[in-house]
Amino acid sequence: MKFKVTNNKSRSIKRGVYLLTALLLINKSAVFGQKNDTEEWSYSVGVGMAVVPSYLGDNSYQAVMFPNFTATYADKFSASLLEGLRYNAIEFGAWRMGAMLKFNIGRFEDGTLPGRIIGENTSDLTGLGDIDFSLEPGVYIQFNQGSVVSIFNMRKGVGGHSGLLAEFSTQYVEVFQVFGKSIQYGVGPMARMTNSAYNKTFFGINQAQSQESNIGVYRPTSSALSIGLNGSLAIPVSNRVSTSLYFNYSRLGDPIAKSNLVKRFGSRHQMATGIVFNYSL
Repeated sequence: MKFKVTNNKSRSIKRGVYLLTALLLINKSAVFGQKNDTEEWSYSVGVGMAVVPSYLGDNSYQAVMFPNFTATYADKFSASLLEGLRYNAIEFGAWRMGAMLKFNIGRFEDGTLPGRIIGENTSDLTGLGDIDFSLEPGVYIQFNQGSVVSIFNMRKGVGGHSGLLAEFSTQYVEVFQVFGKSIQYGVGPMARMTNSAYNKTFFGINQAQSQESNIGVYRPTSSALSIGLNGSLAIPVSNRVSTSLYFNYSRLGDPIAKSNLVKRFGSRHQMATGIVFNYSL
């Protein structure tokens, strides 16, 4: 990992949202496996710190700070700055199905990553242009079997990208007791598939971009975006305060790793880790 220290600069609201999108690299954790049986709304606010790549595919990392807010209603609805929106429409036996919405703010040509406390803007993206904000509506299917939580979701980009994304993850989720406190951990594999429209937006280099950036033309096809491993650890500090630790490792698929952007400036091996402190209201 490569770090450089820089001074803090003011950021726009749009670029602040980009930070939250980048943090989705951290974790596809047991959030979908956690259950709230209370038939009422619950809320939490928090703050976190993470180390993430400057952009997906980069080999330089940034340390950033970020806010979090989560609202849930029973086991039906959840909304989170880090995880987006989810509505559990159908539940029968071990199966759940529903709708979801995530946000993808895209990417900034100047390499901005708001909330940064260590690192500096990357110049790798110069000449490639900005990728605008996108909504990613979709559907999900979840299957719970004992301590194993498996989730499949498919989303369609609307806005800055029009690609399709499919994700599958399985986590082993368990709770153990330490000094009378219930600590939950989850760990398991994850795979992501994307179509050519998504890959061309984030990893393709057209003729005009090649001339501006001096990076060779590249036209990726549909592919496995990545396969990897996620882990999480939730530790209660008090009745209202909890701490969550996250780790993610992913290996980019061949069509992505062969992008001239990744080959020249990045790495197919992507890691992210973070910690979040939450306060229940």
